[in-house]
Amino acid sequence: MTQAQQPQGPTPADLVAATADLSRREIQILGCLLAGQSNKSIARRLEITESTVKMHFKNVMRKIGAQNRTQAAVWAIQRGIGPLT
Repeated sequence: MTQAQQPQGPTPADLVAATADLSRREIQILGCLLAGQSNKSIARRLEITESTVKMHFKNVMRKIGAQNRTQAAVWAIQRGIGPLT
């Protein structure tokens, strides 16, 4: 295969399309999840309550069809969302 024929990683447009249904905050929450943070740590970092973090996770899981945090993390990685450091 030539370089032009080789599959490339997702483009910025692909990432926007893949995450278009998620809010900016929900994407931040996923980034924190990828960094291995607990709900309590995420709440502190984003200056929101722990129950708000849980609400965002619930919304993310529903929107992406994930049944647990691991599936949500895999989904995020596949779409180029990186950990928030």
